[in-house]
Amino acid sequence: MTSALSQPECEAYIQSLRLIPDVLSVGSEKWMKQLQIIEKINAQAHHSVMYTQPEFVPDLFQTYHEKIPVLIQNILAVELWSTLVYPKIQPAILHKSPKASLILHHEAVLLNLLEVLFYHKECAIGASDSLTELADYCYRKVASLVVRRTTDWPLSKDIKREMNLSPQEALEQQKKDVEFRIENSALNVLRFIAEYINDCPLGVMDVVLVKGDLIQLLVELIQKKPWIRTKDGKAFKFEDLSWQEIPARDKLKVTKPEATVWFSLFFLCVDRNCQIKYQWDHHKSETVKKLLPFMTETLLDQLPPLTQLKNVIHTLGITQMPDSRSTSDFLKIQAISEIRVNLMKGQNWEKIAREQERLYFDISTAQLKKELKQFSQIYDNEVYEEAAEKAKCAKCGRPADKRCSQCKSVFYCSADCQRNHWSTHKYSCKKVEPTKQSQQQASMTASTSQQNTQKKVVIEEIDDEQEKKQTDNFDDVD
Repeated sequence: MTSALSQPECEAYIQSLRLIPDVLSVGSEKWMKQLQIIEKINAQAHHSVMYTQPEFVPDLFQTYHEKIPVLIQNILAVELWSTLVYPKIQPAILHKSPKASLILHHEAVLLNLLEVLFYHKECAIGASDSLTELADYCYRKVASLVVRRTTDWPLSKDIKREMNLSPQEALEQQKKDVEFRIENSALNVLRFIAEYINDCPLGVMDVVLVKGDLIQLLVELIQKKPWIRTKDGKAFKFEDLSWQEIPARDKLKVTKPEATVWFSLFFLCVDRNCQIKYQWDHHKSETVKKLLPFMTETLLDQLPPLTQLKNVIHTLGITQMPDSRSTSDFLKIQAISEIRVNLMKGQNWEKIAREQERLYFDISTAQLKKELKQFSQIYDNEVYEEAAEKAKCAKCGRPADKRCSQCKSVFYCSADCQRNHWSTHKYSCKKVEPTKQSQQQASMTASTSQQNTQKKVVIEEIDDEQEKKQTDNFDDVD
């Protein structure tokens, strides 16, 4: 399996990353070019993880660690744009360009890239003082997850409903979807920060334990479990950025988001330095003791380190705690977000919205065609298909890792499902075939003219008499 980017290409891309001057620049041509670069770097990072290839993206960010604060500054700028500028742009003008959709999605891409990078401790530490601002950002997102109604996120795509949405409604639905993904990614980033907290700048501990109370937020998450939903007697879990039905045999299995929360609590409550910084009192102690009913033998068997967390909570229960007291204002002042403050300083958000309408969104048809062509190139790469959300079986809807060898457009989980679906699929499969042939012929012609060698793909005619042969023949998705 080939990579999307070679290591020298990726290195050049990372070196080219730059801070953006202000929120007005979000959506500019220069900013959109950097968006494309970050999309490619993110895709390559996930590609390497998925196919257990050398992870040179984190290695390069360790070398050029000054570029990690660039990613964090971009996240904060897009967050400000989506909360303070986007609502002020006139809907009629906003939908003349696809930029708004890409900008909203870019915040999730940036955080998703940091998830991969922060798996490596050196990358997290390389963020230096900007890690304090990232911790503050993630804290805000987790706080939003605590109060969010998970019903805002549909369990499955309703194509008919989505086709009837107005452009404004479709964009708002996308914004809700993206926000939920961001909140879950922020939870993962905080888990890494909690693990490395003693090696982080001092301001990080202040942000999560003094300025904010991450421990109490995490306790509320364990109680609410927003990653679990039930509908029509069936249970669903949110994993890998999608809702999946929980099989009966896995009902007691800990989900990935829940394990992330438990390990974050473990790092923050067991660590001695965190215990001192947190300034435990009676109220905080009583809040954490609410976790005990959830710490069953089944949970401890799956996550053995939590036994130590349980012992710490029992110790708090028998220790005389002082009454609740306010924390020092001095410590709170130290945790102020400098990057975010600089991005907000002296800004007139209404004026920025009007300016962006004129510069970026109120475009002509010719400009729209140019933008669409430019944006299509962002995802015109095999690696994006591989890193995309896992396909569903066309017959039963389960996750599928095989597809029709004829048209390569329909996915199946097994040969039985393909056989049962053939009576329906054979008509669309034959319609797709000529298009596939013409595309391959054009590709072969272009390849010959460039004197490149490619493997010839042979497509055989399929008729009803060959049905048995076809339905037993599908390709694995590599």
